Amino acid sequence: MTENWTCISRELMPVQRSDLEMLRRHANPEVFRVSSGDARWKAPPAAPATTQPDKRYMILTYRAEFDKARGTPNENQPHRKTQVQYLRSIIRCPWLWMSGARRERLWYALQEKVARLRSELAQAQEANKAGEAQLQDDERVSKLHLQNQQLPLPQRLEAAKQLVVSASLSREEKNGGHLEIARLLEAAAALTDSLHAMQKDPHLSLIASFPVEDVGPRGTHIAEYLAGAPAETAMALLLALSSLCLAAGKPPHVLLIVADDYGWGNLGVHRQNAGDSLGELQGKLEVHTPTLDRLIDEGILLDRHYAFHVCSPSRSSLQSGRLPVHVNKEMKDLDLQLVNPKDPVSGFAGIPRNMTCIAEKLLEAGYRTHLVGKWDVGIATPQHSPKGRGYETWYGFYGHANDYWHATPGLTSAEGSVDVCLNQMRDLSMHNSSYCGPALDDTSLSALCESDDDKESEPSCYEEHRFKERVLEIIRFHDTEKPLFLLYAFHLLHTPLQVPQMWLRRIDDLVKVAGGHPIDSKNRRQYAAMTLYMDAAIGEAVEALKEKKMYENTLIIFVSDNGGPIYEPGGASNHPLRGGKRSVFEGGLRTNAFVSGGFVPESRRGTKFEGVISIADWYGTLAELAGVDIKDKKAEAANWWLRNKGLPLLFPVDSVPQWQHILQNRNGRADPLQLAHGALLMWPYKLITGKIYYGGWTGPVYPNCSTLQSVRGQRGPLPVSFKSDAPTFLPELSDDDLDVQLWAVDCGEGCLFNVRDDPTEHVDLARDPDYASLFWNMHETLELMNKDIFEPDRGAATVEACMVAIEHGRTLGPFVDIGEFYSSTQKRSPDQQAEDAVLSSTLRIMNMDENKLQFLNELMEEAKHAPHEYDKCLAPMFRDVEQ
Repeated sequence: MTENWTCISRELMPVQRSDLEMLRRHANPEVFRVSSGDARWKAPPAAPATTQPDKRYMILTYRAEFDKARGTPNENQPHRKTQVQYLRSIIRCPWLWMSGARRERLWYALQEKVARLRSELAQAQEANKAGEAQLQDDERVSKLHLQNQQLPLPQRLEAAKQLVVSASLSREEKNGGHLEIARLLEAAAALTDSLHAMQKDPHLSLIASFPVEDVGPRGTHIAEYLAGAPAETAMALLLALSSLCLAAGKPPHVLLIVADDYGWGNLGVHRQNAGDSLGELQGKLEVHTPTLDRLIDEGILLDRHYAFHVCSPSRSSLQSGRLPVHVNKEMKDLDLQLVNPKDPVSGFAGIPRNMTCIAEKLLEAGYRTHLVGKWDVGIATPQHSPKGRGYETWYGFYGHANDYWHATPGLTSAEGSVDVCLNQMRDLSMHNSSYCGPALDDTSLSALCESDDDKESEPSCYEEHRFKERVLEIIRFHDTEKPLFLLYAFHLLHTPLQVPQMWLRRIDDLVKVAGGHPIDSKNRRQYAAMTLYMDAAIGEAVEALKEKKMYENTLIIFVSDNGGPIYEPGGASNHPLRGGKRSVFEGGLRTNAFVSGGFVPESRRGTKFEGVISIADWYGTLAELAGVDIKDKKAEAANWWLRNKGLPLLFPVDSVPQWQHILQNRNGRADPLQLAHGALLMWPYKLITGKIYYGGWTGPVYPNCSTLQSVRGQRGPLPVSFKSDAPTFLPELSDDDLDVQLWAVDCGEGCLFNVRDDPTEHVDLARDPDYASLFWNMHETLELMNKDIFEPDRGAATVEACMVAIEHGRTLGPFVDIGEFYSSTQKRSPDQQAEDAVLSSTLRIMNMDENKLQFLNELMEEAKHAPHEYDKCLAPMFRDVEQ
């Protein structure tokens, strides 16, 4: 019995390095043997006279000849597994995981496509005979289109038709191109036949056309090459047919769920292997995520998913497909109202104006696109809004956080930040096909519900309740003939820690029934109840998909934008990982993530993917599943103008399509991966440089009463805003005192960890002589990469943003080049107009430099008494205990 494998070698063709890299990424190394001079296999037969000598055949597929006496191999035998791997590697189509009915539909779709291609070819040939001719420029463009792997298949087919039409202009010179297209069609036809035959004879070769005997060291093989197609055509065929396969199988609905500030230790699956200590047991009993745990059991846990260590850069990366350091390293002072008039592309907070976002790509592919919840990737212009980024509808808030009950920033943010509008503007907006502006009255929140009485029904004015209702509405009214892209971006579990009282009672009951002790920290109890709420909301969305009969073709992607905040009053736990939000230790940027839903093949359900994934990779993954090009032509066009003006250029898309790597459980990200300015991953090693805040470890039950004692004893951990405020309000504190309060760790030139063998980052290898070469290589690499960080001048905050907000119901929104962006809003009463005039004058006065310090001093004093902010130690019966 011969082994089924594929060899690419220099003897076969002069392949470009980029092609080899593409094949290495998309092919299983156990199946593809990529080398620079492998002479073990003879070259294929001489190329036909119609083909240029330097365009030898690139791909040979050696078909396994099975010994009939041994019977049909079963799927557990090695050669069967190899064939399955080959199918997944080359065509990237979930053929083997489809139901019989779906296979039939795909086969007929492919047959129909090939028949249409043949018809178009015949028509083109007939037109050619009638004397139609194309200009040489058209032919040159067509050839480029045909060879362009990034173009969708329809454009490549159109290019093929143009080549055929022009073939007769010079029969001697053009006949090769004519035959090339005909062969490509023959290979496509053979592929459809192979796919259909695999149902009855699954060990057949995938590509079956023009078999030629080839004698090698293992005996005679049947060399199946791609219909005599030259190298670039063979590559185009493989990519084109893979896109066709996905499209013919109907693109999946996508429910992309983004949790906010979700701690690693607050997900049930990460507590399953807890130790036997009382603390480990108590920590496990406090985490209740039945929906998420079930989805993970039915999906694939993504064990090495990396985001940035704070919200906005991660979300910018997710939307744009760039690494966080290449799009929005961090919003300056967390301020949304930044403007630099000298740079109309990148001179704002968030994603640059001329970058294409994922919803725009999916809209191009025929998806219906909706967003519910948090935005946090820019607000300045209409192009920065969800509407400008390709979302057909949106209901949510623009900023980092707001009050869950009345939608204003107030003084409840864990960051302790105050914006140029003095946190006086409401942040809850919406847009659809007929309206764009502040959330309408029937969806608005009310401060009256903050009392949250003991009614067992959910209060309709809790922000997350409104978001959930909108998600369910989108699913129930979706036209299933169109694929759905729904981004459900939770405000949960970001501060302020607020949740209806009934959910606090529910978490208390669950912990009690499970045999745990009452939760002794107010913030930990709040965070656990909010986690339970989020889990239940996701459960309702999943049930809605099932009721709509969409679930079987739905891909659910769940990610968190960063690790949980371990500073006061964040309430999260990343146990056993080190660090938390705003830290580049694993607890800050290795995040909870998984894929699930009916689109996940049965063979991969209940498994773990241990390859490295960046949050940027979802852009390319979804674009690939939708069959669209991931290149950002809008950004490329903007770069011509930016280059002439001497302004920072926009980075190309960094995203790596991960779906096939996830299915095959192999790492698809090439080293190195820059995680932040001071963090580099060269798997499995991670380098961290400089001073890092929140660099400690937390126990299995965190935060707790000891945490509160530490804060009151000036040993931290306090929010990072404490560092910037302290010199003004607490000048007596030294830098060392501040570092204690912020749990700072100074790695200096670098700390080095093997995060595969030491995921909790306890063993620093930086001073180990065995790792000296690796350490300095990574250090030099990080220094070089830091020179390319995207850091445009985003300007300063402008009070004019507040003036525009006041004009639109005191609600945050775009404020530059707004044109007719806003729909007409309800006219405010005379009293409201008078109040608006007073607020406008106050904001202008308060933003004068000479008045800011006095105002901030008063604001800091008020912040000490703000609600929902600092933790409390609770007695067993949940009565407050004076410390």
